[in-house]
Amino acid sequence: MINPKSKENRELALIGLKRCSKCQETKELSKFSRRGTTWDGLRSTCKDCDKIVHAAYRSVPVNRENEQDYKQSYRQQNKQKEAEYTREWKERNSSILPSLQRKWRQTNKEQRAIKARARTTRWVKDNPERHRMNGRNYRARSANAEGSHTFEQEQMLLAAFGGICPSCRSESKLALDHVIPLNQGGTHYIDNLQGLCKLCNSTKQDRVIVDYRPKQIRYWAFAEMSFVYLDIQQ
Repeated sequence: MINPKSKENRELALIGLKRCSKCQETKELSKFSRRGTTWDGLRSTCKDCDKIVHAAYRSVPVNRENEQDYKQSYRQQNKQKEAEYTREWKERNSSILPSLQRKWRQTNKEQRAIKARARTTRWVKDNPERHRMNGRNYRARSANAEGSHTFEQEQMLLAAFGGICPSCRSESKLALDHVIPLNQGGTHYIDNLQGLCKLCNSTKQDRVIVDYRPKQIRYWAFAEMSFVYLDIQQ
Protein backbone atom coordinates (compact mmCIF):
# COMPACT_ATOMS: atom_id res chain seq x y z
CA MET A 1 0.00 0.00 0.00
CA ILE A 2 1.34 3.45 -0.97
CA ASN A 3 1.83 5.92 1.88
CA PRO A 4 -0.88 8.63 1.51
CA LYS A 5 1.60 11.38 2.33
CA SER A 6 4.08 10.04 -0.21
CA LYS A 7 1.33 9.85 -2.83
CA GLU A 8 0.25 13.41 -2.05
CA ASN A 9 3.83 14.70 -2.31
CA ARG A 10 4.31 13.02 -5.68
CA GLU A 11 1.08 14.51 -6.99
CA LEU A 12 2.10 17.94 -5.75
CA ALA A 13 5.54 17.55 -7.33
CA LEU A 14 3.91 17.06 -10.73
CA ILE A 15 2.53 20.59 -10.54
CA GLY A 16 5.70 22.09 -9.01
CA LEU A 17 4.60 22.14 -5.36
CA LYS A 18 5.65 20.51 -2.10
CA ARG A 19 4.26 20.41 1.45
CA CYS A 20 6.65 21.35 4.27
CA SER A 21 6.78 18.66 6.95
CA LYS A 22 7.24 21.28 9.70
CA CYS A 23 4.88 24.18 8.95
CA GLN A 24 2.56 22.04 6.77
CA GLU A 25 2.32 24.78 4.16
CA THR A 26 2.31 23.95 0.45
CA LYS A 27 4.94 25.93 -1.40
CA GLU A 28 6.77 26.07 -4.71
CA LEU A 29 9.71 23.71 -5.15
CA SER A 30 12.09 26.69 -5.25
CA LYS A 31 11.24 27.30 -1.57
CA PHE A 32 13.00 24.05 -0.60
CA SER A 33 16.74 23.44 -0.41
CA ARG A 34 18.34 20.60 -2.32
CA ARG A 35 19.14 17.24 -0.75
CA GLY A 36 20.52 14.46 -2.90
CA THR A 37 19.40 11.53 -0.73
CA THR A 38 15.64 12.13 -1.07
CA TRP A 39 13.40 10.85 -3.89
CA ASP A 40 12.74 14.36 -5.23
CA GLY A 41 16.20 15.78 -4.42
CA LEU A 42 14.75 18.31 -1.93
CA ARG A 43 14.60 18.68 1.83
CA SER A 44 11.34 17.84 3.59
CA THR A 45 11.30 21.23 5.35
CA CYS A 46 11.08 24.57 3.55
CA LYS A 47 13.80 27.22 3.56
CA ASP A 48 11.86 29.46 5.96
CA CYS A 49 11.63 26.69 8.57
CA ASP A 50 15.28 25.80 8.02
CA LYS A 51 16.26 29.42 8.71
CA ILE A 52 14.42 29.37 12.05
CA VAL A 53 16.11 26.12 13.09
CA HIS A 54 19.55 27.31 11.98
CA ALA A 55 19.13 30.67 13.74
CA ALA A 56 18.23 28.92 17.01
CA TYR A 57 21.22 26.59 16.62
CA ARG A 58 23.65 29.42 15.86
CA SER A 59 22.42 31.51 18.76
CA VAL A 60 24.42 29.19 21.03
CA PRO A 61 28.11 30.33 20.95
CA VAL A 62 29.50 26.79 21.14
CA ASN A 63 27.36 25.63 18.22
CA ARG A 64 28.39 28.66 16.16
CA GLU A 65 32.09 27.97 16.79
CA ASN A 66 31.67 24.27 15.96
CA GLU A 67 29.91 25.15 12.72
CA GLN A 68 32.66 27.57 11.69
CA ASP A 69 35.36 24.99 12.50
CA TYR A 70 33.53 22.37 10.44
CA LYS A 71 33.13 24.69 7.45
CA GLN A 72 36.78 25.68 7.56
CA SER A 73 37.90 22.05 7.81
CA TYR A 74 35.61 21.00 4.95
CA ARG A 75 36.89 23.77 2.69
CA GLN A 76 40.49 22.84 3.39
CA GLN A 77 39.82 19.20 2.51
CA ASN A 78 37.68 19.97 -0.57
CA LYS A 79 39.36 23.01 -2.14
CA GLN A 80 38.88 21.83 -5.72
CA LYS A 81 35.25 20.88 -5.15
CA GLU A 82 34.54 24.23 -3.47
CA ALA A 83 36.22 26.14 -6.31
CA GLU A 84 34.21 24.23 -8.92
CA TYR A 85 30.94 24.85 -7.06
CA THR A 86 31.71 28.56 -6.72
CA ARG A 87 32.49 28.85 -10.43
CA GLU A 88 29.27 27.06 -11.42
CA TRP A 89 27.19 29.15 -9.00
CA LYS A 90 28.60 32.39 -10.44
CA GLU A 91 27.79 31.21 -13.97
CA ARG A 92 24.20 30.32 -13.01
CA ASN A 93 23.67 33.62 -11.20
CA SER A 94 25.73 35.96 -13.37
CA SER A 95 22.72 38.25 -13.95
CA ILE A 96 22.02 38.89 -10.25
CA LEU A 97 25.58 38.58 -8.92
CA PRO A 98 26.47 42.33 -9.20
CA SER A 99 23.35 43.36 -7.27
CA LEU A 100 24.00 40.71 -4.60
CA GLN A 101 27.60 41.85 -4.20
CA ARG A 102 26.52 45.51 -3.98
CA LYS A 103 23.89 44.69 -1.37
CA TRP A 104 26.38 42.66 0.68
CA ARG A 105 28.95 45.48 0.62
CA GLN A 106 26.35 47.99 1.82
CA THR A 107 25.09 45.67 4.57
CA ASN A 108 28.59 44.80 5.81
CA LYS A 109 30.22 48.20 5.30
CA GLU A 110 31.41 48.60 8.89
CA GLN A 111 32.59 45.00 9.18
CA ARG A 112 34.53 45.31 5.91
CA ALA A 113 36.18 48.52 7.13
CA ILE A 114 37.31 46.84 10.36
CA LYS A 115 38.78 43.88 8.46
CA ALA A 116 40.47 46.20 5.95
CA ARG A 117 42.13 48.19 8.76
CA ALA A 118 43.29 44.95 10.39
CA ARG A 119 44.77 43.71 7.10
CA THR A 120 46.54 47.04 6.59
CA THR A 121 47.96 46.99 10.12
CA ARG A 122 49.28 43.44 9.64
CA TRP A 123 50.78 44.31 6.25
CA VAL A 124 52.54 47.41 7.61
CA LYS A 125 53.94 45.37 10.51
CA ASP A 126 55.17 42.60 8.19
CA ASN A 127 56.47 44.96 5.46
CA PRO A 128 57.93 48.07 7.13
CA GLU A 129 60.39 48.81 4.31
CA ARG A 130 57.75 48.58 1.59
CA HIS A 131 55.46 50.76 3.71
CA ARG A 132 58.14 53.44 3.90
CA MET A 133 58.68 53.15 0.15
CA ASN A 134 54.96 53.71 -0.42
CA GLY A 135 55.22 56.87 1.68
CA ARG A 136 58.13 58.13 -0.43
CA ASN A 137 56.26 57.35 -3.64
CA TYR A 138 53.25 59.27 -2.33
CA ARG A 139 55.39 62.32 -1.54
CA ALA A 140 56.98 62.14 -4.98
CA ARG A 141 53.57 62.02 -6.68
CA SER A 142 52.38 64.94 -4.55
CA ALA A 143 55.40 66.95 -5.73
CA ASN A 144 54.71 65.95 -9.36
CA ALA A 145 58.22 64.51 -9.55
CA GLU A 146 59.24 62.58 -12.62
CA GLY A 147 60.26 58.91 -12.45
CA SER A 148 59.97 55.86 -10.23
CA HIS A 149 62.00 52.84 -9.17
CA THR A 150 61.51 49.37 -7.75
CA PHE A 151 61.74 48.08 -4.20
CA GLU A 152 64.60 45.79 -5.27
CA GLN A 153 66.57 48.77 -6.57
CA GLU A 154 66.13 50.56 -3.25
CA GLN A 155 67.40 47.56 -1.30
CA MET A 156 70.40 47.12 -3.62
CA LEU A 157 71.28 50.81 -3.27
CA LEU A 158 71.12 50.76 0.54
CA ALA A 159 73.11 47.51 0.68
CA ALA A 160 75.86 49.10 -1.44
CA PHE A 161 76.61 51.57 1.40
CA GLY A 162 77.29 48.67 3.78
CA GLY A 163 75.45 50.33 6.67
CA ILE A 164 77.90 53.27 6.75
CA CYS A 165 76.67 56.81 6.24
CA PRO A 166 78.67 58.39 3.37
CA SER A 167 78.41 61.82 5.03
CA CYS A 168 79.52 61.28 8.64
CA ARG A 169 80.96 57.74 8.22
CA SER A 170 78.98 56.43 11.20
CA GLU A 171 77.50 52.95 11.28
CA SER A 172 73.77 53.42 11.34
CA LYS A 173 70.52 52.42 9.70
CA LEU A 174 70.36 54.40 6.49
CA ALA A 175 67.36 56.16 5.03
CA LEU A 176 66.90 57.18 1.41
CA ASP A 177 67.45 60.81 0.50
CA HIS A 178 66.95 62.65 -2.81
CA VAL A 179 70.29 64.11 -3.95
CA ILE A 180 68.42 66.88 -5.76
CA PRO A 181 65.38 67.59 -3.56
CA LEU A 182 61.98 67.07 -5.13
CA ASN A 183 61.02 70.68 -4.48
CA GLN A 184 64.01 71.77 -6.56
CA GLY A 185 63.13 69.68 -9.60
CA GLY A 186 64.73 66.41 -8.55
CA THR A 187 63.41 63.16 -9.99
CA HIS A 188 62.27 60.02 -8.20
CA TYR A 189 64.53 57.77 -10.29
CA ILE A 190 67.08 55.55 -8.56
CA ASP A 191 69.99 57.71 -9.84
CA ASN A 192 68.77 60.61 -7.69
CA LEU A 193 68.76 58.63 -4.41
CA GLN A 194 71.42 58.08 -1.76
CA GLY A 195 71.53 56.53 1.69
CA LEU A 196 72.10 58.78 4.72
CA CYS A 197 71.79 58.27 8.45
CA LYS A 198 68.83 59.87 10.17
CA LEU A 199 70.86 62.80 11.55
CA CYS A 200 72.53 63.67 8.23
CA ASN A 201 69.26 63.27 6.38
CA SER A 202 67.55 65.69 8.77
CA THR A 203 70.45 68.17 8.53
CA LYS A 204 70.47 68.15 4.74
CA GLN A 205 66.68 68.50 4.59
CA ASP A 206 65.26 69.53 1.21
CA ARG A 207 67.16 72.75 0.61
CA VAL A 208 70.71 71.53 -0.10
CA ILE A 209 72.00 69.63 -3.15
CA VAL A 210 74.88 67.44 -1.94
CA ASP A 211 75.88 64.11 -3.50
CA TYR A 212 77.62 61.97 -0.88
CA ARG A 213 77.63 58.80 -2.98
CA PRO A 214 80.93 57.07 -3.74
CA LYS A 215 81.88 56.95 -7.41
CA GLN A 216 81.08 53.25 -7.83
CA ILE A 217 77.54 53.69 -6.46
CA ARG A 218 76.90 56.62 -8.81
CA TYR A 219 78.06 54.49 -11.74
CA TRP A 220 75.76 51.66 -10.64
CA ALA A 221 72.78 54.04 -10.39
CA PHE A 222 73.49 55.51 -13.83
CA ALA A 223 73.74 51.98 -15.26
CA GLU A 224 70.35 51.14 -13.75
CA MET A 225 68.90 54.26 -15.32
CA SER A 226 70.25 53.34 -18.76
CA PHE A 227 67.81 50.41 -18.84
CA VAL A 228 64.94 52.76 -18.00
CA TYR A 229 65.87 55.11 -20.85
CA LEU A 230 66.10 52.19 -23.26
CA ASP A 231 62.62 51.03 -22.24
CA ILE A 232 61.21 54.52 -22.76
CA GLN A 233 62.76 54.79 -26.23
CA GLN A 234 61.49 51.37 -27.25
